[in-house]
Amino acid sequence: MPFGRAKARRIGIAVVFIWFAVGNSGLLLSVTEDDPGARAALLAPWQAPLPAILALVCLALVGIGLLVGFMAALPSVLARCSVSVGPSGLEITEHTKLWRRGRTTRVPWEAVRLAVSREGPFRAGRYTTAMRPVLELFTDRPFEHLPDFATCREAGAGDSRDAYGRPVAPYLLRIGSTTVNREKDVRYVADLAAHYRRDLFHPAPGTTVGAPDLWLLKGWMVEATALVGALFLGMAATFVFAAAA
Repeated sequence: MPFGRAKARRIGIAVVFIWFAVGNSGLLLSVTEDDPGARAALLAPWQAPLPAILALVCLALVGIGLLVGFMAALPSVLARCSVSVGPSGLEITEHTKLWRRGRTTRVPWEAVRLAVSREGPFRAGRYTTAMRPVLELFTDRPFEHLPDFATCREAGAGDSRDAYGRPVAPYLLRIGSTTVNREKDVRYVADLAAHYRRDLFHPAPGTTVGAPDLWLLKGWMVEATALVGALFLGMAATFVFAAAA
């Protein structure tokens, strides 16, 4: 079952990388066009004042950092993913793209203690949420290297508990639709899982399952903070260069 791209959120980040590189270059060129001293310093930086040289070095480092970040994000932006369900378990595959090797996360049925197919809240906007289908697997081990549409974390009694109040399993693996056009795919995967292991969808007597928590895309805060920092650092270095040249 095709399941979209591995890191769909990075498409927007890659666009921001390009937009910022073009915008900052344009700002630097506009400054040098209006200031003959800045133009001369840009053409012969070794003859420029020390503050202007340091500003150019800072701009170069920001540019290199953005380029490295863009090249690192590009394969996962383009890589396609698929989810397969069979008698032995479930497999989440990120296919090979460019210089990024493909990888497969296998979830055997014997690692799953309970399966729940329902709807969970997703971040739909800055202040709004939307309910979309999710498949939750309570497992006895963690699973890593997952694409954006899957996440695994420690589970507790608030997620699911047996008749004695103990967590059903120590970990919770969720597969969900981060976009509206993938909702039917999540439901189809859940139906296939129920076809092969319907017993996992019927908890033991006394078992309770808590409400699903809000789905948050992984790592977006770190990347957004880095982009904002690069934006202000590049602008500051450009104005320092113009003032010192």
